[in-house]
Amino acid sequence: MKSLVCCALLALTALALGADAPPSDAAAKDKAALQGTWQSVKEEMRGGAAPGDARDHKMVFAGDTFRFSKGEETLIRGTFKLDPTKSPKVMEMVITEGAGAEPEVPAHGIYELNGDGLKWCAAEQGTDAKPDKFDTKGTTNVTVELKRVVETK
Repeated sequence: MKSLVCCALLALTALALGADAPPSDAAAKDKAALQGTWQSVKEEMRGGAAPGDARDHKMVFAGDTFRFSKGEETLIRGTFKLDPTKSPKVMEMVITEGAGAEPEVPAHGIYELNGDGLKWCAAEQGTDAKPDKFDTKGTTNVTVELKRVVETK
């Protein structure tokens, strides 16, 4: 009986430790691939082109943080977590600065990495909406297509 209790406790301990395990290899790989500066090339919202010139915007990923800007002006800033095991891949973001920032309230999104290309689609922060495709028709989602900025020295 003691050995059964010990085995059960060991199993529960292993499960509890697994809950705090580091991110999966796929998440770590995608997170590493996102690091750096990305230039917006196309933006869409509510089924049509977003106002303004998409090329004015950049997204910078550094560690667990992101910053979406227009020139030197920060439009939104926050943190992100990835789940590449979902289809499409999921990017949960918490906007801590900028338009609509509600600390600790997630903005549900999806992403697709393709070499030096990134597609990102996110629902409005604080809603239960979760995009399942890169389409904004009939939603308040925003979709942005970006290209990696190659740093020159």
